Amino acid sequence: MQVCSSHEDGADPQRPRRRHRRLKARAALEGRSLSEFALAELRRSLERPTRTELLERLQAREHVSVSEPAADAVRAERDARIVLDASAAVELVLRLPLGGKVAQRR
Repeated sequence: MQVCSSHEDGADPQRPRRRHRRLKARAALEGRSLSEFALAELRRSLERPTRTELLERLQAREHVSVSEPAADAVRAERDARIVLDASAAVELVLRLPLGGKVAQRR
């Protein structure tokens, strides 16, 4: 049986110190101690479902059939928005004074 240290298999021996510094920096940005920051992060993580819980919830949902691929539906929605944006732009242009100039802010 061969035993390798974490340093020999490519792990960075400085990683724990770097992680600690990053956590302290994040805590400082929020004006909290590292302990307060860590406790808040733990509480926040408890508010989110675990991966297992999320998968169970997804499996419990009713299956649906769609008539078109998702990519086509997204593309159609984007195209519709572009048309709406273009028509809004035309409407704005039509509201301009006859000279077509807009007063500039100073």
